[in-house]
Amino acid sequence: MGVRYNESADTFSFALVLLCLAVGDVDYVRKLGKFVSTSTYATGWRPAIPAELDSACPDLAKLISEMWDHDIHKRPPLKAVVPRIEAASSADLDDFVPNIGREDVGVVAEEEDHAAAIAALRSEIVAQAATIATQAAKIEAQAAKIEAQAAKIGFTR
Repeated sequence: MGVRYNESADTFSFALVLLCLAVGDVDYVRKLGKFVSTSTYATGWRPAIPAELDSACPDLAKLISEMWDHDIHKRPPLKAVVPRIEAASSADLDDFVPNIGREDVGVVAEEEDHAAAIAALRSEIVAQAATIATQAAKIEAQAAKIEAQAAKIGFTR
């Protein structure tokens, strides 16, 4: 695509992961796009954010949308994503029932029977997402230091 790789690509990818985690289906994006390549995203295609997720946790839905903005300069840095994920309370998601593959196996379960398990999984997902974003931000900071040191000694790519 002619643009030098930077943190915004990681932010974009993390938005896709975050969406899949939020809807409870790791294949969510693949199911919507059938065959998704980088050129698909370059044309502006983005997976739909379920209306249920948008109404249950609008802050998370807005964050995901910002993270995959077509303009890479509008995407938030990963270090700014972490506090926003933490602020998007998992309590906001309590009424949102993700697609956890029940229809794929033909099992229809009562939501009340699984509420505690879903709440625990959501809490774990939010914690893991924050950890991933924190680690990515640390890696980006280290990369910036290395690039600065390389520039000092006159090294260029």
